[in-house]
Amino acid sequence: MPCLLGRELTGEERQVEAALRHALVVRDKRSSAPSIRAVAAASPEAFVAAALAMLECKSNRGDQHRLYLGLVECPDFLLLLFQSKRFDRSRLLEVCQGLKEIDDLLDVRLARLAPGRHENTHGLTAEVVLRLLDILHVISSGPRLIQILGHLTRHPDERVASKAALLVACRLRNHDWVRTQFESPDPRVRANVVEGLWGVDTPLARKWLWDALKDENCRVVGNALMALHLLRDPAALKLVEQMLGDSRPAFRRTAAWLMGKIARPEFVERLQEAAGDDDPGVRESVARALEFARPK
Repeated sequence: MPCLLGRELTGEERQVEAALRHALVVRDKRSSAPSIRAVAAASPEAFVAAALAMLECKSNRGDQHRLYLGLVECPDFLLLLFQSKRFDRSRLLEVCQGLKEIDDLLDVRLARLAPGRHENTHGLTAEVVLRLLDILHVISSGPRLIQILGHLTRHPDERVASKAALLVACRLRNHDWVRTQFESPDPRVRANVVEGLWGVDTPLARKWLWDALKDENCRVVGNALMALHLLRDPAALKLVEQMLGDSRPAFRRTAAWLMGKIARPEFVERLQEAAGDDDPGVRESVARALEFARPK
């Protein structure tokens, strides 16, 4: 069974667990017992812990799945996972990966919690939507979320739009869509679309990457150069070295970052020359890059 809570319940959480068990038993009957949503509303953090502990203790996969289906009838169960302050990114990812072992449609359920085309049904903040997209990008492969989340590439919060663009770009190779995203005024969207092309080796993808090298934003250009390097384009390494001599400090910082990521010994001499750069940010980036580029 997947590790979900991974600890003993506190006294308060055990009381909530008892209330939750009762609510699950009577949920299809006329009763004055509190509903699952009422239990969640009364003590949200304890409700999440109790629900995860109940799932974790089921030794039979069938029993676990039936309990899970009862819990997800209440959208608060999944919503509270992402709203809880108890879960950092790594812990939330671990929990969601465990739940996905129980429910192969977890990614679809989560995606449907996100704001729709015309309304934000669950009133999610931009921060929660960002967490949601981040986890979905990891746990969901293939194109099945594109129709549910594609509209978020036009979300008014630029952070959400760029995160959605990355998720969609990694799963969609529609030429018209990519071209439209390249025309976005938000450089984060353009950069994420380029990142979504990493590893895509088609003539059109290569054309898009070379076009991206003309972008005015250093991150867009840096992502395009990394993509060309991953495709073993012979010009990529030379272009990275040339970028380290760019007149714009942000581009020089990006070039140093790339050299650290690529970590080729032939970069060492060029980085050492740049160690005395006038810009402190460039000097810092160069120092970090040298740690990776120097032969061990």
